[in-house]
Parts: sequence; structure tokens; C-alpha cells
Amino acid sequence: STTSIPAPFSQPVWMDFNNQTYSLDGETLNFMHGTFSSEDGSVSGKIDNQSLSPSGSRGAAIIIQNSGGSGTFYYLVGGILKGGKQITSDPVSLGDRIKIVSVKVQDPGEEDNGQITVTYLDRSPNAPMSTDPTIQKVAKYSFQDSGNLIQVLN
Repeated sequence: STTSIPAPFSQPVWMDFNNQTYSLDGETLNFMHGTFSSEDGSVSGKIDNQSLSPSGSRGAAIIIQNSGGSGTFYYLVGGILKGGKQITSDPVSLGDRIKIVSVKVQDPGEEDNGQITVTYLDRSPNAPMSTDPTIQKVAKYSFQDSGNLIQVLN
């Protein structure tokens, strides 16, 4: 199916989060086709929950990283198109062993560069990590001119 992109884009624009290099907690992960696995298998990752703004000029993806231990870490990466090139943000940590509900990207308004809303389930601060996440949280991030993300108040 084809996606219609409003002006000023005359053709569909696609964000590529699947074939990028990301730095997560001091480790460089080279993703190919949306996945990463270290040579020894101790670190793996995958791109999940991708979303585009209605115009296709802004995008977001969730990176899930398993560092071989008991944790499964979630990161948010944003992308903007500037001068026909994709600029990908530095990953922003969302949490350990959370459950992503949705990721929504909005086009820029008059006073911003666009916004990403991530809805996810987490656990209470004193709950053990083995507890299933059940508390819904909403985090909003705005694009800076550099393409990086900054969390904004809800």
C-alpha cells in the first residue's frame, strides 16, 4: 500500500532506524535489518515500535537491548529530515523491563520541532524488578534543532 504524504513532500519519505549505529551505555551497536548481536552473543538488540509523523518528516523507534544479564533495557530514538537527510537522535533511556504500549510522533507546531509521546507500563518505585509492569506512564519528548530529544513536562 502507498502512503500519501502532504506537501511539501512530493514522494513518500521513510525513516531508516534499522540500519544505524547506536551508542548504548558505552557500547557501540551496529544494527543491520533492525537487529544487533555481539560476536560472543552477550549483547543483543532489536528495533521495535516504529512510528512516523503524518507528514513523514519526523519519526521514532524503540530500541530493546538485552545485555546478557537479567535486564531488558528500552531506549527511544528520534529522527528528523533536514535538507533531505535523516538526522537520528542519541538514544534516550526509557527503563528496564517496561512494556511499551504505544509510540506516537506529531508534526511540528508553530513553536516546536515536533513531539514524540511514549506510553508504557512500569512498576512502582519500591516493587521488585520481577514484578510485572502495570502502572501506565506517559513520557513526552521534543526534538531539538540538533535532532536530539529532550523530555518535556506532560
